[in-house]
Amino acid sequence: MGEIDWIEAARRILPAWVGWAYWIWLPLYALAAWIGASLARWLALRGVRPAADLHWTERARAAHPATAAGAIPIVVAVMSGFFVHRQLGPLSNVYRSLFGILVGATCYLAALLRMPGMIARTFERPVRYAEIARSHLTAWVLIAPMIPLGLVIALLLPTTPSSGGFLLLGLGLLLCVAACWGWAIPLATLMGVARPAGTRLSEIVSAVSRRMNVPVTGVHEIGLYGSNAAALPLPRALLFTERALEVLSDAEIAAICAHELGHVAEPRSVALSRVVPVVYVYLAIAASPWLGHAEPIHWLGFGIGGLLLMVAVPPLVRRFERGADAAGLAHEDVPGIYAAALEKIGRDNLTPAVMPGRAGSHPHLYDRLLSSDRPPSYPRPAPPSTWRAAFVFALGVAPTAAIFIGAATARSRAEDANALVRSLAFLGGDANDLGRLGWLRSDADDSLGAATFFSAASVLRPGDVYYPAEAAYHWSRIERCPEAKAHLQMARQRLAARPTERRENAVQRTADWVTTMCPAPR
Repeated sequence: MGEIDWIEAARRILPAWVGWAYWIWLPLYALAAWIGASLARWLALRGVRPAADLHWTERARAAHPATAAGAIPIVVAVMSGFFVHRQLGPLSNVYRSLFGILVGATCYLAALLRMPGMIARTFERPVRYAEIARSHLTAWVLIAPMIPLGLVIALLLPTTPSSGGFLLLGLGLLLCVAACWGWAIPLATLMGVARPAGTRLSEIVSAVSRRMNVPVTGVHEIGLYGSNAAALPLPRALLFTERALEVLSDAEIAAICAHELGHVAEPRSVALSRVVPVVYVYLAIAASPWLGHAEPIHWLGFGIGGLLLMVAVPPLVRRFERGADAAGLAHEDVPGIYAAALEKIGRDNLTPAVMPGRAGSHPHLYDRLLSSDRPPSYPRPAPPSTWRAAFVFALGVAPTAAIFIGAATARSRAEDANALVRSLAFLGGDANDLGRLGWLRSDADDSLGAATFFSAASVLRPGDVYYPAEAAYHWSRIERCPEAKAHLQMARQRLAARPTERRENAVQRTADWVTTMCPAPR
């Protein structure tokens, strides 16, 4: 009598379509992702005006909600993947983890359908869906690999802590750290989202590297949308976006290169410290299915660690950026060229010159320009509205959240047998639903059905004594004594693990009945 026997037995006495009805969530969540992205796009573009009407800093402020909406595809993908992972019940014929990944990926692509038009309208340049998809793939492989790694491991992780689960977590952690050491670059090259630098970029980087006496091991051009550059300090590698090479002059590329080499030249301890938040984010995502099994001390330690990172990391990162800015200024070929490059990148990406609050990982662009030899000729702009960007983002994820909330509410309202079967089919079901079906079958004098559902509920709720006791009672009623005695023994073992008077009375009543109906052989 293994677990699968009773789950399979419960599935066999229900309509055949129950095990396959979960597929309905794939198109529903994909449609919700598309609708949410469409609503967010509509609201985000309401404040965007043509470039001829506004200074670029004002256009950047107006476009900030559209920039925030760019995160909607990954958020709805994560939400929908985890929602169906929770909704899929034990009677589903669908493999839970793979279905969660499939739904998340589909929702991601569905929401991404609405992004090219929004980006084209915002930046006033044509963009194709393939470009945006390629840019997102680049970001997940090279810039933030801990997020997709964490999500995949979380969906594959067993529901309870186990040695196999810890091995899976460890494997993901090794891959995450390897990505920080640049091992993701060959993968990105194989996938076509990165390539070794061309002659122009290689010669510029080589010249600046020699001048600064900071060697690099590799330079790559990547398919990330927008103008940008990044350093990977641990493998001593530089990444430049294809767009940056289009809009920047050779002198400007050299100035940005000097900034990135300033990061490469940071002490090894600083480079290693950058791995800590990456590992934390990975573990926070990957181990999330086990949070319900964590002890209070684990919650406290993880929470304190996250709080310390939130408080300590942004100021440290901004400090590192100021140091890299100093390197960029110190190795300018032409006075003011570094500031010109920064401003050109900000204008091309429509990055607000002043961000809300204390900015993010970088100091405010306006402050960086002020500290250069080429201060801006315009007054300090106001930061964009945080509330408007937040509302655009909330509108984008609202349809996905509404489906999950509606499904949870409908499940709690199921009362009669037909409603419970629909709940099991579409909303997953749990031990409680199977137990309620068991009671309904018992009221209908169907002891076989009642015993089967109570047995399945016993499997799904390992610490409960009442379901195995009810199963033992109903199995004995139809003279299935081996099953009755096995479930009575299960109830007694669970009672011994957590004895209470009420549980003891329930088990004793069942024992008296089973002894009567299934007497021991003389």
